[in-house]
Amino acid sequence: MKVVSTFRLLFPALFCMALFLSCEKEKETEVIPPVVKSLYVKFINDSRSVVSIYSISVMNMGAVQSGKGASTISEGSWSANLISGGAVIAPGGHQFFTLNIAPGDYAQYRIGVVAPGGQQILLHEQSGYQGENPPITHWGGDDRTVSVTVWKNEPTGQYYIAGWSDFVGISN
Repeated sequence: MKVVSTFRLLFPALFCMALFLSCEKEKETEVIPPVVKSLYVKFINDSRSVVSIYSISVMNMGAVQSGKGASTISEGSWSANLISGGAVIAPGGHQFFTLNIAPGDYAQYRIGVVAPGGQQILLHEQSGYQGENPPITHWGGDDRTVSVTVWKNEPTGQYYIAGWSDFVGISN
């Protein structure tokens, strides 16, 4: 008799425990913030440049591979001119724009300049141009200061990128 009455007392507790253990736990999901795919850029035409810039176009190049250098295969085509409304960036001037570049990725850019006579020249279209397309990287933060210096090679008459920089943060 004692076993039956002990069972009657323990049965509700065992029943509740069985119900509790059979319930499915709600899976906890980690909330992952979305990846910021845009990069805010301050683009500076260095004060040592000899011409104004009227055109900037970019091409996304994908991930910069640490230790292996940058990818040379593009992820698309050249963008439209990032300088809108016929504006120009005079030597010492700058313009802000936003690019769709994922963190860890980079883009190349090419520029067009306004010669002293008013002629618009895309550097890469100059006959025999050997210049480079400098990078804009999305590393270390979501804003970037990019600067370029453009000079003229007097013997050839060609304009070229004499120097460039690309660093995290917005400079003054």
